[in-house]
Amino acid sequence: LLYLGTETGFYVSFDGGRKWKRFQLNLPVTPITDLKAHQGDLLASTAGRSFWILDDLSPLRQWNDEKAKTSVHLFKPREAVRAQGFGGGFGGPDPRAGKNPPDGATIDFWLAKVPDGEVRVELLDQAGKVIRVYSTQRPEADAPPSMQPPTTALTVKAGFNRLVFNLRHDQIVPVPGLFIFGSLQGRRVLPGEYQVRLTAGGASQTAPLTVKMDPRVVVSAAELQAQDDLGMKVDSELNDLHRA
Repeated sequence: LLYLGTETGFYVSFDGGRKWKRFQLNLPVTPITDLKAHQGDLLASTAGRSFWILDDLSPLRQWNDEKAKTSVHLFKPREAVRAQGFGGGFGGPDPRAGKNPPDGATIDFWLAKVPDGEVRVELLDQAGKVIRVYSTQRPEADAPPSMQPPTTALTVKAGFNRLVFNLRHDQIVPVPGLFIFGSLQGRRVLPGEYQVRLTAGGASQTAPLTVKMDPRVVVSAAELQAQDDLGMKVDSELNDLHRA
């Protein structure tokens, strides 16, 4: 895998430089003065356009012409960090600031075409239990929210698709019209080994996913487990209450 920055664009080669493909994405046409692969990302310095960073090279590193001939392919995601957020200010982000990569696990998959029927991405824990579901299948319009399956809406297109798993369990069942000061988002998953399962067009593929602890946070595995046990009880009671 080779990268090439020129005066008029950016290119990539999957065969050691024999063939090159234009890979401009959202990078403005500008002279590229240096390139560096760093911690799984690609950093480019440009003349007059500041720095440009391509987050997560995993799909490019796993791609080849044979995969382009397949109808469905799930890429192995890189390690995700269970980052500990520390809040933020009011007024929104500074419009002059660069955009950080998404917080969570980036899941990439390839669809030669949008298949008939449901496309489903599931996250499974170490025991094989499904903890989060993304689906193109919409719930029945006349079904009350408390009876709808806990799925997150998924939109797909032909070609590369990317979704970000925010490392959280399914959200708490909502009550229609109830104002919540805060959030109904699910609790965060524990650090450990997980699996991603893609089902589309009658095919199913699975890839491993590793979730690591935020290196800035010092906490024992027993304390994390106790926190998760309590969170699971709270989730269960809230779901029962809201369904009732």
